[in-house]
Amino acid sequence: MAIEQRTNKRGVRSYRARVKDPTGKFYRSEWKQNKDEAMLVEASQVSYKRRGLMANVIDEGKRYTFNEYWEVFRIENRTEVSEGWKLTQDQMVRDYIIPIIGDVFLSDVGAPAIGRILTRMKELGRGEQTRKHVYTLLNLVFDRAVNYYKMLKVNPVMAEYHGVKVPKTESEFLQPDQAWALLDVSRSFPAIWLALLAGLRTEAILALKWGDIRWDADEILIRRAWKSKVRRIEDYPKGKDEEKVPMAPVLKDYLLERLQIATDPTAFVCEGPRGGMLRPETFHPTLKRYCRKADVPEVSPHKLRHSCTELYVREGASQEDLRRLLNHKNGATTQGYMHRTDDRIKAIAARIQMPVKLAGRLREKEITHGVTHEM
Repeated sequence: MAIEQRTNKRGVRSYRARVKDPTGKFYRSEWKQNKDEAMLVEASQVSYKRRGLMANVIDEGKRYTFNEYWEVFRIENRTEVSEGWKLTQDQMVRDYIIPIIGDVFLSDVGAPAIGRILTRMKELGRGEQTRKHVYTLLNLVFDRAVNYYKMLKVNPVMAEYHGVKVPKTESEFLQPDQAWALLDVSRSFPAIWLALLAGLRTEAILALKWGDIRWDADEILIRRAWKSKVRRIEDYPKGKDEEKVPMAPVLKDYLLERLQIATDPTAFVCEGPRGGMLRPETFHPTLKRYCRKADVPEVSPHKLRHSCTELYVREGASQEDLRRLLNHKNGATTQGYMHRTDDRIKAIAARIQMPVKLAGRLREKEITHGVTHEM
């Protein structure tokens, strides 16, 4: 066993545990930015090896607890999961799942036990979204126990009994006129411009550098993101693919103006008060201050993304256009950005007119039958 170290072209070091299983193969292990994290993984793998819990040495009929199974699952089944989401999963398991079934043998976990987990969360006042996250994680964990590890015959998580429905609510957003008023007073704060005119997520705005803007192609390349759970910038945004976002002429002109006064053309587009990356804890209060100055409703940074879609819809954007703008994988996600705006539908209704010829014929019939209308 050992800790392997590597250094990338930027001089950043990373570490991973190298522990062999009983068959002589290395256990899967991810690269960590912190050596202490890699050492923790190493210690855990050594412990699992001694207890014979890894998948390739599990006897088909062996019984062990959810706690023991989770320690296997969290190492072997999360290679494609971000560090931030791993922390969230660990917290959900620790706070909601282990207190109910942690010491229960997997074969003894039935549908009622899953129901108790979700019921207890509701009693604790946890919202539908949090309960849905826990339900989804439980379903994944037990599905692997059935279909991958072959340790269970039936998944105790059942959609008909345990599925959590999250009610759809209308998100807050700024009307186009309000958005332009906010842009007018925030010319020294590019984060607002990037959110309102390009619909960028906060994590992408904070990590954006001048070199990520393709001036000739009129687009912004999103290839890094600020991950709040681990408090650092990581390669690839949400979805783990580089994203391209169109740059409207008004935004391009604005950014070119900002570039001319930038002290470092390779630095962050949105700098903090003392230089370096703009911090999320600075973004939100600054946005609120500009909202008050523009005399518009105070919104969060994410609501600016919703407000951006209103600008695009006013110019005729379809749902598919918005999906591509926001880089959504699923069109159902984009549906949440298609807001119900009564002013827009009323304006459309006001433009509906009866054809002149048909209106004339109806008028003739009214006169023939002695029908008149007071004007």
